[in-house]
Amino acid sequence: MKLVKLIQFLRERLKTVTLVCIAVLVLLAVADIFLVNNDEAHTAAERFPAFWSIFGFGGCVLIIIFSKWFGHLGIMTREDYYEDEPAAAAADGSAAFTRQDVESHGMLPPKGGAPGENHGPTPKGGHHE
Repeated sequence: MKLVKLIQFLRERLKTVTLVCIAVLVLLAVADIFLVNNDEAHTAAERFPAFWSIFGFGGCVLIIIFSKWFGHLGIMTREDYYEDEPAAAAADGSAAFTRQDVESHGMLPPKGGAPGENHGPTPKGGHHE
């Protein structure tokens, strides 16, 4: 419950949270400019002040954009995606066998078969042939 309260607290102060995050990013970039030694840089781009801060931020933005694009291709679906299928299938009579179709008065037999039947010892693989 403490986490939920924290999330609610932060959501109520979204502008403040955003400003604090931007301030932290700027402070990290400034610290990168003044505290990181660029004398041993391998490429010319690394000599640019705050290169790695900008590179990391740009990489995160690209990952977010790519993830949203990829998600909209088919990973994300409607919330009622599964609810529409059974209703439509039942309406046209092509519904597949479901556990509710079994007339067992609310109980299904165990995996090995009907209750009370002796099927012998379970083989090494764990399944009866």
